[in-house]
Amino acid sequence: VLAELQELYLLRLDYALRAAYAVQRRAGPARAAAVEDAVAAVRELDAAHLRRVNGARGEFFQRLSPHDRPVIAGHRAEVSAVLADAAALVIAGGHVGVLAEVLHLFNIAAALRSAPVIAWSAGAMALADRIVLFHDRSPRGPGHAEVYGSGLSLLRDVVLLPHARARLLLDDTPRMAVFARRFSPARCVLLETGTRIEVPDGGWPPGTRVLGEDGYVTTRQAA
Repeated sequence: VLAELQELYLLRLDYALRAAYAVQRRAGPARAAAVEDAVAAVRELDAAHLRRVNGARGEFFQRLSPHDRPVIAGHRAEVSAVLADAAALVIAGGHVGVLAEVLHLFNIAAALRSAPVIAWSAGAMALADRIVLFHDRSPRGPGHAEVYGSGLSLLRDVVLLPHARARLLLDDTPRMAVFARRFSPARCVLLETGTRIEVPDGGWPPGTRVLGEDGYVTTRQAA
């Protein structure tokens, strides 16, 4: 079901984003409003897809109750006990889909106490309330950024973009403007190699590099 939902979403997303880029290239006094409407249509498509994906996952957990199966319940208890005594939780990179599935299945968010969470690459993506897959430099050509599902929601209203310069066409400001406006008001945070960001109580510190709605990379300043 999830695979079918993603395929149908990508089919509609392709047309919606192509329309947004085409309108963006037009000139005239009505262009700005038309671009805003086109981006809003993409934003609603993203939101509807995320609702459907979460609904399908919720139905799966409700109907099959994997958490009530002894083997899963046992693993959940073991993981919770480990985290209760842990000085920190470290989540490395990998396949973000697999990471998200495992983190949800073993109920990691509920098991966390006050220990800090350290994550990078796909592990960082899995901390957000919305996981966005992206790759403008794929061997098959630029692809559309796509909403995949929900992460742990430890970080909200943020789209985390690991290896941004290697994976995004950051010099294509019109394309990046659509990207940033599409996910607004969420902040699109660039995580490059060597980047370290400490996020106490969900606040993003000065110096965080973000993608602005004008399509340019900016550095967040102190409030």
